[in-house]
Amino acid sequence: MIYAYGCSHSSGMELLGSELFLDYLQGRIDLEDMDDLTRPMSWPNRLAEFMGVVCCNRAMSGGSNTRTIRKIQQDLPTYTRDTVIIVAYTEPQRTEFYYPDQGLWLARDRDNYIQVGVQWYGSMLKSVRRRHPINDYYVEQMLRVDDTTLDRQREIVRSLTTGYRLIEILASPELGDSLYPNYVKWCAERYHPLEFDHYGIEAQNQYAELLRKGI
Repeated sequence: MIYAYGCSHSSGMELLGSELFLDYLQGRIDLEDMDDLTRPMSWPNRLAEFMGVVCCNRAMSGGSNTRTIRKIQQDLPTYTRDTVIIVAYTEPQRTEFYYPDQGLWLARDRDNYIQVGVQWYGSMLKSVRRRHPINDYYVEQMLRVDDTTLDRQREIVRSLTTGYRLIEILASPELGDSLYPNYVKWCAERYHPLEFDHYGIEAQNQYAELLRKGI
């Protein structure tokens, strides 16, 4: 079985069109419900199909590495000795806060953790129904870039997953390569991005095939 973690580049965002994301922004669908519709077409799920195993894809659009660590901790009791863990790291300055207050909030998952970072910052988000209680303040007043953050996050992931097969992917153009090619850079060299800078079905299939050959 494969467990996959990451952000929109691993959850299949835009694989059913950009309109679905716009529906989310206007409050017509929840964030993880949106991702549930596209995860089956994403490269982690396609890889699982190529390998003949089941994929439990925990990636979420706009998610953080901090969320990935939390979800791994939740899933640990369900891992078996045959489990393959895929972690697609995004920008390390993203993080999350527990925010259970009622409201039509932007970037909150089913566990009531709200994601913050530049991925939820921009003029387009000023005119949508969903609101974020702290992201503008976080980005403008609190965000600091620390070149060691990703290394620390990877150390935590490796510690948690000791004894299991761990595949680490870098999934941001700002990051380099690991043992496997950086997903975003690899796609950008071969495919045109969709409206919100994600990649289509063919890119998902070919990247999954690339990983299958390397595993």
